[in-house]
Amino acid sequence: MNFHFAAVLGAFMIVANLICETLLSIINAIDIMDAIYETVGIILVFICFYCVNSNGLIEINSDYE
Repeated sequence: MNFHFAAVLGAFMIVANLICETLLSIINAIDIMDAIYETVGIILVFICFYCVNSNGLIEINSDYE
């Protein structure tokens, strides 16, 4: 997967989450702290994804040590 596509998708998820948590009070209770926690979670996942994307993965049964 292209990292730029994943970054755009993550930004869309953050914006959609903030809209859902703040503006759509009909389908969801307004909760700013929940929106902040979800945004931080998305950012942490993308930091991990960036590290894996830049360094790659090592197979468990490989000869690399």
